[in-house]
Amino acid sequence: MKKLLLVDDEPTNLNLLREILREQYQLLFATSGEDAIEAAQRHHPDLILLDVSMPGMDGFEVCRRLQSAADTAPIPILFVTAMAGDEELAPGNRPSVAGVVAKPVSRQDVLEKVAAACGAA
Repeated sequence: MKKLLLVDDEPTNLNLLREILREQYQLLFATSGEDAIEAAQRHHPDLILLDVSMPGMDGFEVCRRLQSAADTAPIPILFVTAMAGDEELAPGNRPSVAGVVAKPVSRQDVLEKVAAACGAA
């Protein structure tokens, strides 16, 4: 069973993702950028679903730090964000990621993008 790290500062968002993914994947959770980096280094998940807008260290910075560390660089990342149409998320303006899941999330979109990203891992 593939292992996913879900990162969001809002418990409601984590619970929704848990409901969508729990039957098909082993799930780990983090509620801050710092916790996400620590969990990724400790557990080496197959995929990280990372909220972009978090207090403190945002998703872009978490992504950059994970991608610059040899032990976590190979882990694919999906951004989960309400800013999916924003210029800030255009490929040239953000770190390279496996994809973007728009909030509010849809079950089908999450399952399809997670399956595709895990298949590429």
